[in-house]
Amino acid sequence: MDKITNTVVSQNRSLKILIRMPAFNEGQNTSASVNKSKKYADGVIVYYDGSTDDTSELAKTADATVIKSSKNTGYGSAILALFQAAREWNADIIDTLVLMVYISP
Repeated sequence: MDKITNTVVSQNRSLKILIRMPAFNEGQNTSASVNKSKKYADGVIVYYDGSTDDTSELAKTADATVIKSSKNTGYGSAILALFQAAREWNADIIDTLVLMVYISP
């Protein structure tokens, strides 16, 4: 499959597409998920929810933006933080991928 163009034209401007990934001890899935997601989006943000593995380092190595929590705050808190990040990023379109099982974007 050809690389999908990340630009959607609406009212003479490009829309920013952001993929959000809440993650808790998902190191084994992080790199592949971030790398594949970058083909379809302008940015990827991983919420590192107090993990004890290498999720954060793998996400950074794959060029994702990482938001860190020092303790596990749960899925709801992760989603709220990711919504705030999407607003700050001025994203027009957001998608959330769960890293528990690798999902092809």
